Amino acid sequence: MSRLWRYLMFGLTVCAASSAMAGVTLYESENFGGRQFTMDQSVANFGSSGINNRARSAIVEGNPWDLCIDVNFGGGCTRLAPGRHPSLGGWSDRHSSAGSMASAQPTCA
Repeated sequence: MSRLWRYLMFGLTVCAASSAMAGVTLYESENFGGRQFTMDQSVANFGSSGINNRARSAIVEGNPWDLCIDVNFGGGCTRLAPGRHPSLGGWSDRHSSAGSMASAQPTCA
């Protein structure tokens, strides 16, 4: 197999793996406890999710996510980088929408 072909296959594998892992899980309690709500795409209104104004911790995989105070991404937002966030601090219990920042990252096209 040629070197170029191997690099191409490696790149496609990495791209597919990173896409499969993108998302955020919000938790009702600090340190990832209580009810959870997982998203892999933006949600403009948490009204029917059971997590509206209740998120206190989060795990972000893949791209950064913006958590917003009001529905439709309004009222002020905070950006969470990929990783584990055992406490959302002053932003706890205040979120009504969330959006993926996938467009801010390079794409695998």
